[in-house]
Amino acid sequence: MSETKPENVKRDTKMLESGHPLNILMLENEVLKQRLAAIRGMIGAKVDPLALKEPLQDLSQAGRHYDKKEELIISSLKRHSEDQMLDSMWNADGELRRRLRILLMTADAEEPSAFRTYVNDLLQRMEEMISQEETILYPAAEELLSDSEWQSIYRDYPMFGYAWLDEIPVWKNAQKKAEDHLYATLENGSEEDAKVHLPGGTLTLRQLEGILRTLPMELTFIDENEMNRYFSENSKLIPRPLSALGEEVYNCHPKRVRDIVKSVIEKLKSGEQDMISFPTEKRGKKVMIQYLAVRAKNGRYLGLLETVQELNEPRIR
Repeated sequence: MSETKPENVKRDTKMLESGHPLNILMLENEVLKQRLAAIRGMIGAKVDPLALKEPLQDLSQAGRHYDKKEELIISSLKRHSEDQMLDSMWNADGELRRRLRILLMTADAEEPSAFRTYVNDLLQRMEEMISQEETILYPAAEELLSDSEWQSIYRDYPMFGYAWLDEIPVWKNAQKKAEDHLYATLENGSEEDAKVHLPGGTLTLRQLEGILRTLPMELTFIDENEMNRYFSENSKLIPRPLSALGEEVYNCHPKRVRDIVKSVIEKLKSGEQDMISFPTEKRGKKVMIQYLAVRAKNGRYLGLLETVQELNEPRIR
């Protein structure tokens, strides 16, 4: 798609640097503005609610935009700033998603005039969010985030997907990621000969990495200090940005659920429970999420293992 210069954006900003993470968000916003304007025209023509269902379904792609914004931009900013605006924006995204889901479920049940009013309200709120992103969030990110942080964010972008864009511009300043490099290493051993000795046997580092990558579930390990220490290499149901490794787990969640996360950790850490699980839906698929307490042989708490698995897949417990 052709790149257009959004209004009120200064000429030397990263938002206009082709392929930069902020530029990609701006391109998605430009398409979203077009989608919102088209739906607003349909409302003006007083179309039947069912005629609005398909274009509203198309708006669901905005979730990919919000995912990148929340998990990569906002989470990174929270390491630099305690501005409550960050949590407020994350919460507002959740409300937009919720309203859209409700509209899609009630298109064939609501009175036409009332339904069009509800849709119009959603459009206005989404337009306000675009304005907040482009005038507040993106400039703040440009000011506070370092080049190394942008490199990490750029590498994490593909796992979250893109909203509406058929062609993704390449960032000319992106640093090439080393291929086939194991992040897990042992002292006094190379990638090829280093071994991990476990009570049940011995594995090479490559074997251990292969096993973790092959398991039919996504894994996250949070250590005893509530720090992110490990994510599955290819997390598709719940993408995990590698840039969050070494950071406190609470920075990866919106404020509204932080108390829930803290409660889960406290129950596992104290020994009140060894496992907490619940079914949910992620990316249109039914999944089971489990939180398991990881303990040493002497019972000392080592951390929390989160597993995410599709319910229609063979389940390992």
